[in-house]
Amino acid sequence: EDQGSGVLFDLSRFGIHDEPTVGASVAAGASVVTASGDKLLGGPQAGLLVGRADVVARLKKHPMARVLRLDKMTLAALEATLRVCLDEERALREIPTLRMLTTPQAEIRSRAEALAARVRDGVGEAAEVTTADDIARAGGGSLPLADIASAVVVIAPRTMAVTKLETLLRCGAQPAIVARVKGDRLLIDPRTLVAAAEEDIVVTRLAEILVGPGTASA
Repeated sequence: EDQGSGVLFDLSRFGIHDEPTVGASVAAGASVVTASGDKLLGGPQAGLLVGRADVVARLKKHPMARVLRLDKMTLAALEATLRVCLDEERALREIPTLRMLTTPQAEIRSRAEALAARVRDGVGEAAEVTTADDIARAGGGSLPLADIASAVVVIAPRTMAVTKLETLLRCGAQPAIVARVKGDRLLIDPRTLVAAAEEDIVVTRLAEILVGPGTASA
């Protein structure tokens, strides 16, 4: 069975349904389950084979196994991720993908309000900055249609078209900031910002683009 996403934990308590875990697929009787090491597992890009020991042992002896085997650095990263996954609550806290997916909407809303206040201070009259509840999507091949309740910073630029602002954020100075455009508003979801340093980058870049270099507030 191609389980695909590599998810190890039942995420239904977070409102994310219809994604069977690797363990559930094995328990249902699949001899071999294939899954990704990245996606919902949250580790490095890799392919996993899980299932009956005798079948996996046969696969390990196939010549293609040598061609497709992981390098040592990827194996080390995968091992570190799986060790964290031995403790579900720790994994939900420490693996960025899982933390982004499972953070409650109330917490995201609070972060959106705090980020909006910083952006507002940085851009001044160059844009109207508010917040709103919204829906996030995991995207890609995992949970493509799952609605995840979230909250966003809503930016309505006064000095340029919103499409130009979106392009400058995405294609300007690195790292790229990928935002969404809805109508004449730019939306930034704090759920996708893993660290405080990333919020700093958003505040600085918006101020530089809408007002000018060196204008971001501390």
